[in-house]
Amino acid sequence: MKIITVNILGMHCANCALTIQNTLAVLPGVQAVQVNFASEQAVIEYNETATNMAAMNETLGKFGYSLLEVTDNINVENDKIKKIKLAELTKQRTKIRIFFPLSLIIILSALWMILAQYFSAIPPFVIPEKIFNISVFIIATVVFWGLGMNFIKAVPRFIARGQANMDTLVGLGTGVAYIYSLLVFFLPKLISSWNLPNILYFDVVIVVITFVYLGKYLEARAKLRTSETIEKLLELQVKSALVLEGKAEIEKPLEDIQVGDIVIVKPGGKIPIDGEVIFGESSVNEALITGESLPQDKAIGALVIGGTVNLQGVLHFKVTKNIHETLLANIIKLVERAQNSKAPIQRLADRVARIFVPVVLLVALLSFITWLTIGSLFLPWATAFSLGITCFVSVLVIACPCALGLATPTGVIVGVGLASRYGILVKNAESLEKLGKITTIVMDKTGTLTKGEPTVAAIIGLNNATKENILTIAVSLEKSSEHPLAKAIIEKAAEQKITPLAVEKFQAWPGQGITGQITGQKYYLGNARMLEGLGIAFDSELIQEFSGWGQTPLILADESKVLGIIAVADVLKENALESVKILQGLGLKVIMLTGDHRSAADYIGRAAQVDEIIAEALPATKAEKITALKYANELVAMVGDGVNDSVALSAADIGIAMANGSDIAIEAADITILHGDLSKIITAIKISRLTMKKIRQNLFWAFFYNLAALPIAAGLLYPFFGLLLNPAIAALAMSLSSVSVVTNSLLMKRARF
Repeated sequence: MKIITVNILGMHCANCALTIQNTLAVLPGVQAVQVNFASEQAVIEYNETATNMAAMNETLGKFGYSLLEVTDNINVENDKIKKIKLAELTKQRTKIRIFFPLSLIIILSALWMILAQYFSAIPPFVIPEKIFNISVFIIATVVFWGLGMNFIKAVPRFIARGQANMDTLVGLGTGVAYIYSLLVFFLPKLISSWNLPNILYFDVVIVVITFVYLGKYLEARAKLRTSETIEKLLELQVKSALVLEGKAEIEKPLEDIQVGDIVIVKPGGKIPIDGEVIFGESSVNEALITGESLPQDKAIGALVIGGTVNLQGVLHFKVTKNIHETLLANIIKLVERAQNSKAPIQRLADRVARIFVPVVLLVALLSFITWLTIGSLFLPWATAFSLGITCFVSVLVIACPCALGLATPTGVIVGVGLASRYGILVKNAESLEKLGKITTIVMDKTGTLTKGEPTVAAIIGLNNATKENILTIAVSLEKSSEHPLAKAIIEKAAEQKITPLAVEKFQAWPGQGITGQITGQKYYLGNARMLEGLGIAFDSELIQEFSGWGQTPLILADESKVLGIIAVADVLKENALESVKILQGLGLKVIMLTGDHRSAADYIGRAAQVDEIIAEALPATKAEKITALKYANELVAMVGDGVNDSVALSAADIGIAMANGSDIAIEAADITILHGDLSKIITAIKISRLTMKKIRQNLFWAFFYNLAALPIAAGLLYPFFGLLLNPAIAALAMSLSSVSVVTNSLLMKRARF
């Protein structure tokens, strides 16, 4: 099976998207199709042996659509599609500049003639009616066959294949108005003999097509803004890199950079591609990728991410990934995939849009027939026929499902883009929707609530030994050790600017500790078991107390007595307690789920003030605990590191990976926090809730607009209040409804968290 993302050309409305989706779905070999009207893209899963892009394009070409596959070179592809869209927008803008002023003149002229009949203060229209009608006929003909060509083409496609969309509605409505007006204009005697009204609808044709065309232009321009997130991510990629070959520095296009090449980045330059530092030290601004506001120190062995900015020193690094496998490339693909996915709430809009056009066609036809039959019983035939034509055109024009089709995808696109700006990667629209509804959030301890690395928590001096002396001896011994706890002591000594002393006769005792000789004196640094074996007395209750706090006590002793204790622990992240309180304030139950022993778990859990602590849980047990919560009707989010918590992440309704740029985490979780900052989870939940709020607003107004407008357009209120919707006003209202939905979604970009 192959999965591709394609750009769609020729798609104008929500029903176009459904037509494309339904047409592709029944092709042999196609397994799944998701079409996104807002992004004008589709994700297609198909069997390459059964079908291909050429076959898909041949089938869709009959309906006026075409597909353009998105290649690995996303920069080139994005530029290509953007140029096509901008060129189309330029053409539309040129046509609007010509025809929109003419439409305004026609509207004002028609309004002048109508008002002049009823108000004596308004002088008669200066242009003779015959000349005016000829002018309007010429303009209407140019507009109908020029601007309206897409609408006209949709009518025979509908008749031949039964596939209707917004273009079909406008094409039928304006086509009926135009053809009837031609009969009135060229065959007035025939119209009179049939006792039909001698009314021209050329002005309706001009204004409706121009306003719908204007709406499409405004909608396309607004939709183009929803893709800004991808564009900004693409802007982070540089075009070339400085590669070290021998002693020469050669600038190469990024596409030519290979894994293993040595790249040089100077101060202020962008790091072009992912790699590992082999020379130099610097600080790197990773905010645009991970959302981490503080610069990150980089030295030999540190990983650097393409798209980040080198702030200070010169760095040489070895390329570890090609351009298509970098973290930035993965982020772009993930954001694009999420923006093209559908939220569950979209299913309602899809179901409505699927039946909407046929229903509208039926309502339009029924309104016309009703005016001819029932209306003619109470009104003159000519008046009833005129009202029938007006209502027929108005119903077809105002009932555009575009606003309905745009309601959800525009919200998803902007929401996913907003999340990525804060270093939050959302895998799909469903995850974005569900995140805001969670009732319980379960967190792993190590690396999630805690820093995930040992830190010196306390130093206790005994038998007149000072803390400085204890740390000096300890770091002198540990500098030769490979034990994970050694790093904590070395970092603490560096922080206090303590210089290690020379050590002789160093020896490691596996599972117990280390020993060595400093200036002729032998020292031991290890656990209680080591001292018991040496026969050196120590305060066992104090050691137990440290263990009860979730800390690992390292006992320092010479050959006769204990000199002090260094307690090492994995401590809470700086903002862990505050983040837990805010999550609880959002109405969530916070549970800590860890494989650590009970004492360590209790200590960290109490410090973080979580609602419940579950300790000593194996990976399979973690998944069972989450499943039990789901059976208790809780909607559960699991927060872990994306690798050793993968079973629990999969079991949860939403899996959230805390990652420092881990590709595995990005693939494993529904949502990935690119930097291990718990506050980003709060931001993600708030973005989810804001997105769903906007989508619900969009759907409400789209439904409300169509439900309220259709009866008025059909003339239901005319017998009671004399209220009738002019087709020109209907066209303007339809266009504005789509633009308002897109604009409402775009307002999310102003949100700050």
